[in-house]
Amino acid sequence: MRTSAAILLVLLTAAAGTAAQPLGVLLGADASYSAPAGSFAKRSKPALTYRLTGRETHYNNPRWGGYVEYARFEEENRDRLSVKRLDTLNGVPRELVFPLKPFDMVLTSYGAGVTMNYAVVTTPAAELSAYAAFGIHYWEFDRASYVDSIRIDTGSVAPKLKLLDVLRVPELHQKDWSGALHVGLDADITLFSPVILTAGVRYRILLAELWPTLEMDLENVSGIQSVSVSVGLQYLFE
Repeated sequence: MRTSAAILLVLLTAAAGTAAQPLGVLLGADASYSAPAGSFAKRSKPALTYRLTGRETHYNNPRWGGYVEYARFEEENRDRLSVKRLDTLNGVPRELVFPLKPFDMVLTSYGAGVTMNYAVVTTPAAELSAYAAFGIHYWEFDRASYVDSIRIDTGSVAPKLKLLDVLRVPELHQKDWSGALHVGLDADITLFSPVILTAGVRYRILLAELWPTLEMDLENVSGIQSVSVSVGLQYLFE
């Protein structure tokens, strides 16, 4: 937490020193379709995230600004949540896969930080820029308790159930403050002055760790990653 706060302070100081004679300020809001990546993709499905943004519009590069963000991943990835267990058939070991029953698993985060846009292509009506940001986020992760019996049918004629395992997993709650890094591309298109359409493609990593639950074959998530596509509107104040 102290390291993240120190980095944020350095970026804010750099932004203040760089913002010479701005021509105006862009204030806006956008929504993103965020798809979990890496090991986080096994736990959650894509979700919408929301941001409020602001940045300067002087002609120098880079252009500094800030963001406030809210994200909530609340739909577990039913396609990838399963457990594997070993069994023996006619003396031959085999690995069996069993889907987990539905249960609640939610990640919520709130954050704010510093943004930087570096113009790559500029025309009178549009601009393409490289984007980077660093922020501090408060996040909470909740996983409900889970109870289940894993059985297989070994009967050749009549059903005969064999118990392989019993899952009794207590609920889990994590919360912390963590740094977040964002990189990507932004495109700004002037619809009509002073309204600007903005779109972006970004990669985000929240520098946090989700603990493993080995009984449910949930591995440790070191770095909560997502890839997003965003669309929003900005208003130019000159």
